[in-house]
Amino acid sequence: MQHEHVVERDWLTRLLWANSDAVAVALWNMPAALVTKEEAKLLPNGHRWDGLWGWDRYRAAELSLIDAESLRPVDLQAMSAELRAVYAPIVEQAAAADASL
Repeated sequence: MQHEHVVERDWLTRLLWANSDAVAVALWNMPAALVTKEEAKLLPNGHRWDGLWGWDRYRAAELSLIDAESLRPVDLQAMSAELRAVYAPIVEQAAAADASL
């Protein structure tokens, strides 16, 4: 098993360098997933906000995830939309300083 950062650490680091005011929002909204090593290898890089980012990487790899609390399948499309809505304001602020986001 492997702990995966849904929002990849290098992307998050660039975001926080560009917008240090975003630390609390970013760290309180940093989901993780537990996947097998084989599944982790299927995940595409998610280094850009406008590409495969966050839960979109899991959808692209066609992985099915189970919520640890409810033991029900995770709706990755809904989770992706929710996570993007949380990060959108801080990404917009940071993008002015770092176009690689």
